[in-house]
Amino acid sequence: MPKLLITRRTGWNIFIELDGAVGKRGPNYADDVLVVSLMLAKIQRAVRTFGSTPVLPTRVCDGKIQKAIEEFQQYIQKRYQPPRMVCDGVVDPVGNALDYTERTLGWLHNEVMDQSKGNNTFIKEWPGSLFDMSVAGGASKIFTKF
Repeated sequence: MPKLLITRRTGWNIFIELDGAVGKRGPNYADDVLVVSLMLAKIQRAVRTFGSTPVLPTRVCDGKIQKAIEEFQQYIQKRYQPPRMVCDGVVDPVGNALDYTERTLGWLHNEVMDQSKGNNTFIKEWPGSLFDMSVAGGASKIFTKF
């Protein structure tokens, strides 16, 4: 089940973590696919400079989601030229928040946060109730249940 990791290391920061990869070689867990598709759809609506096929939120990683992942990675490469991000059509879990911007998931997060104008709007826009909460590592809280 995907998680919202909230840390107070440098203020309140929200990071999303997946249970498995989404895309060509991933296990494509339904909840992970839903999170990635929600993020892609939000970015597509706001940016309108990537994505030949509109993404709708879904729990199934089909050809449209895979193509949208590839197009998003190409958009990020063209716009920011991140040195360590790989354009492989896969959104991998980060595993370590220090590596966040080296991964597609980190760039999805950054672009969604830019469009949401901050953490409060970001949380309010997710569907359903505001997650189950448990505490991990003192300053961090993990919210689950997307």
